[in-house]
Amino acid sequence: MRFSPKNPNSALVSQHALYVAYTGGGKSVLLRHHLAALGKDARVILWDQPEDHTALHCDTKQKFIKALKAARKRGGGYRIAFSGMADIANYEWFCEVVWSILDGGHLTYMVVEEVAGVSPNANEASPNAKRLMYEGRKYGLVFMGTTQKPQATSKTYYDMCAIKYIGQQKTIKMCKRMAEEIGMDDPNVIRSLQPLEFYHDDGTVREPQKISVKYKAASGVRHMK
Repeated sequence: MRFSPKNPNSALVSQHALYVAYTGGGKSVLLRHHLAALGKDARVILWDQPEDHTALHCDTKQKFIKALKAARKRGGGYRIAFSGMADIANYEWFCEVVWSILDGGHLTYMVVEEVAGVSPNANEASPNAKRLMYEGRKYGLVFMGTTQKPQATSKTYYDMCAIKYIGQQKTIKMCKRMAEEIGMDDPNVIRSLQPLEFYHDDGTVREPQKISVKYKAASGVRHMK
C-alpha cells in the first residue's frame, strides 16, 4: 500500500496526546473514553497488541492492509488495529502505512498502546515514527499514545505531545519527573493519585487540572479472518 499524504493544511492545530501511568493506573481506560467521544465517523488506526480497544483487529500485515483498503473504499469512519508482533520493525512499517493515508482534509487518529515498547531509546523516536510526530499534524494526524514506562519512552513523544495525562507512577523519581514535565512544583500531588485519576495538562499556561474517570471496558473487539 504505497500512497503519499495529501492536502497539507498548516492551519491545523496539534492535538497529539500522551497518556502516562503505571500498570493499573487507568491510562487505556481514559483513552477508551476519549475514543468513544469521537463517534462512529472518526478514522482511527490503532497499534493495539493487548486488544485494549474496540476495533477490527488484524494479526498480520496482509489482513491489516486488506481491512484498511476495504474501509477506505467504503468511505466514512473506521477503527482498524494491528495486533501482530510488537517490535520496532513492525512499528516502522505501521507508521509508514499511517503516513501514506494521511489527508489534511480529514483527521486521522493514530492510537499507540505502550509507546515505550516501540521506542529505540529515550532520545529520538524511530525514523518513520519521528516523521509522523513532526510532520503529521498538517496532514490531519492526531496521535494518542500510552506508556507505563516513561523513562524508556523516546523524548520525541514528550516534545511533540503538548497534551498530557499523567496518572499513577511507580516511583517517587518518576513522580518528580512527571511533575516537572507538566510544570508542577510538588511531586507529591502525582504520588497521591489513585487509579483512574490523572492530571491533565492541555498544553497551555493554565495549571494542570485533576480529573477522574469511571472504568470502561473494551467492547466490540473483532478479529479479521
